[in-house]
Amino acid sequence: MKNPPPAPSGRPLRLLIIGWDMDKEFFYKPAFLENPNYQCEILAKEVDAIAPGHHRVSWPNLFKLRRRLEAGEFDLVVSNYVNDTPWPRHKGPLTQLVKGLKTLATKRMENVDAYFTPWLLKRLRGRMPMAVVDTSDFSFIRVRDFDLLQACTLFFKMNLYHLPSRSLVPLMEEKGWLRVTPLTAKLRPLTCGVGGKSIPKEVRPMKDRDIDLLFSGSIFRYKDEGENSPRYYGQNFIRLDIMERVRKLAEKYRIVCHEGRFSNEDYMELLQRAKLVVCTESLGSETSRLYEVSASGSVPLINWPFTQNYQMLEPNEHAIYFSLIGNDFEKTVGQSLRNPELLESISAKTREHTLKYKQKHLIGDYIVNETLQVFAGKQGQNPAR
Repeated sequence: MKNPPPAPSGRPLRLLIIGWDMDKEFFYKPAFLENPNYQCEILAKEVDAIAPGHHRVSWPNLFKLRRRLEAGEFDLVVSNYVNDTPWPRHKGPLTQLVKGLKTLATKRMENVDAYFTPWLLKRLRGRMPMAVVDTSDFSFIRVRDFDLLQACTLFFKMNLYHLPSRSLVPLMEEKGWLRVTPLTAKLRPLTCGVGGKSIPKEVRPMKDRDIDLLFSGSIFRYKDEGENSPRYYGQNFIRLDIMERVRKLAEKYRIVCHEGRFSNEDYMELLQRAKLVVCTESLGSETSRLYEVSASGSVPLINWPFTQNYQMLEPNEHAIYFSLIGNDFEKTVGQSLRNPELLESISAKTREHTLKYKQKHLIGDYIVNETLQVFAGKQGQNPAR
């Protein structure tokens, strides 16, 4: 992974990050704010503390930042997706009025700051590089992000379909095929990656691991406690099915099968002891578990994904994949455990691949590099400006 191109003066690139509240710890902080390659300012609904470079969403701050953008004080704008908005223009005036009143009453507007991004760049359309970073598990780009898609240089999407135009189906139905299809060229795959705290400095050799197969994870999803809670909202049937099949393998292999979460210390220790770790899909194909496992030198056991991501784990190179059809899972487990040389090879290569591409600050560099290079190609200019 190359470092981002330096700014003309040799200083770090100046980024304006918009709408970072919801994903600040998961993504924005390690990818950009703590990355020495960048000098970041933040526009958000909430900030931890008002400090230089931290701006709460308000009309005075929006106008001030717009003037600074026009003056060329930033090298790149990075915007989150619009998670909620009191102005759902595609839903009609009555819905818009009701939601607006509800927002004013409850003061709940998550990441609505990204809604203003196209307005901020209106006079700079085509003259200012902008990256949209959509870390949501949904594979579709939602209608409320249409303005962002139009305004941006590139749109980085988690769980982007292998055929990217499929991720635009809701927009095509709402805005029309002819308007939306040309925007497909702006789509790029995104990966959730792994933070530094989940990367052990050293890993246990495969021959010293005493757990053949590890399964852990939440099956049921609650917002409150209890299955009868009114905020119970379903379960992961794929994970439930695989969990039951793992338990049946206990007679043949040394397994640990646990529904729910371990403490972080116990989990990291188990990853050092396990040869194979089940990493089934959740709402999207990709999960952070994939890279926690690969960074530990365990071998990720993954059901074939329906989406792509940046620098995917390759079959029998960085991971072992299985089909959900029939008893392919059981066959794959047996074949893998009978081939210790393959497991040893994958263990080394998957950790190397994760350290090279999947650390979050490297993903931040990928987003910046790709956006500036595409922008420079359209402008015929130095990638840093």
